[in-house]
Amino acid sequence: MIYEFYWSWYEEYTPWLFEHDSKTQEEFEDDCKKIMLESFDEYMTSRGEYDWAGVSDWMEFSLDRFANYGYAKVKPIAWGLFGGFIVKDENNKEVLKDFPKEIFNKMVKWNKSLEASTDKGVK
Repeated sequence: MIYEFYWSWYEEYTPWLFEHDSKTQEEFEDDCKKIMLESFDEYMTSRGEYDWAGVSDWMEFSLDRFANYGYAKVKPIAWGLFGGFIVKDENNKEVLKDFPKEIFNKMVKWNKSLEASTDKGVK
């Protein structure tokens, strides 16, 4: 089974993945709390004189302790794209470089048409 230990704050999201053969959801949640509590004092003493104490750092500091509970870190194979939220000019070309140029051209044409219609008050 794959388990996700994560920290989030509004649009920020940091997941850490682990696997274990026999833990239930409830056991995983209990283990997370135990690991966090076990690591707290050491985390706090690791803070430098001017280092803020925060949940994301504390969670990251705790990661190695999951092995003590039989969890193994999982590194998924990932693929994705960065950028191109709205494709409408040459600045967005790089994000689609691995796809046929006609895809980029169709997206630009679509968005320019939409932009023109909304500029005229059509929504």
